[in-house]
Amino acid sequence: MKLNRSYLVIFFSIFTCLQARHNFNQLILPSINPQYPSWQFAYQTISQSYDGSFAQLTEKWQKIIELKWSQFDDLIIESTHVTVDDLYSYLNHEIFIAEYMDFYQSYYPNIVTKQYYQEIDPLVLNYLDMKMQYFECYKSIQFNQLFDISEPLKTFGSDYTKHYFIINQDIYNQKNIRTLYDVIQEKIIKYEYFPSSCKKTPIIIESIDIFHVHIAQAISMIMHQSDYFIKALQFFVYENNEESKKIISYGISYILFLSYLEATLQSKNPYETAIYFQLYCHNLHSEFNLLWQELIQDLKNCYDTQDFATYESFIKDQYKTILFS
Repeated sequence: MKLNRSYLVIFFSIFTCLQARHNFNQLILPSINPQYPSWQFAYQTISQSYDGSFAQLTEKWQKIIELKWSQFDDLIIESTHVTVDDLYSYLNHEIFIAEYMDFYQSYYPNIVTKQYYQEIDPLVLNYLDMKMQYFECYKSIQFNQLFDISEPLKTFGSDYTKHYFIINQDIYNQKNIRTLYDVIQEKIIKYEYFPSSCKKTPIIIESIDIFHVHIAQAISMIMHQSDYFIKALQFFVYENNEESKKIISYGISYILFLSYLEATLQSKNPYETAIYFQLYCHNLHSEFNLLWQELIQDLKNCYDTQDFATYESFIKDQYKTILFS
């Protein structure tokens, strides 16, 4: 962001005594009961390996998240001589908020303009609203749609302004949502294949879940105000040297890792979703890439052995069907 660096002195002198209130070291999983997860593949139930196995997994990864946030804190202190909590507290300053929104207004002038209104198909809007309720996301959100975005969804904004939730209209449109509902109602089994050079086994995921997990990941970013924080990080750790670049890269990797983790744990087939999100984790800091491999193994261990064997056999058949269809 093109924020005047002289404001840095003002921020640090006025707000160093503020106590930051954030949730970056917490897993937010409102849509699940870790004791009794509801897992499925192809409309077949997946049981836990034993009662409480998933609850133990979520407890373990909560501790890992706390540890990684603490390590990130150490990196920030080393670079800026303030804690990451202090850095977060500066986000409520009106100057920074204004500059943050000006930054996005230069990229999305129509969307950020206050008078702008975009009509979204009622079926699509209803689907998005239901997902917001499902994930208990009750923040102020403006939905928009664009064709020319590379990702399925994009979010930015803050609790102090509002959150902008931009959908890729090539994916989230009336035709696809209607097809999604028909597939669910008629219990049609359909999988999508994603080639990957970083994994020997195929990456395939049930089609109806792709819509769900990307919304879950985007909502995670909203719940944590992740984009807002990333921009603050890029501003405060601004020296153009390799060490600063490493800190920013680590911070962004942490934020994205947290969002992929929350989306995965709130999916109906976490193991399958973790394999899918491995495509996205491949470009994260190596530390988080390795953690993702550990998560995949942990999730596998959570599944009932017989159910997992049935699922694995089913996936191999689906893979063959996709390849030779």
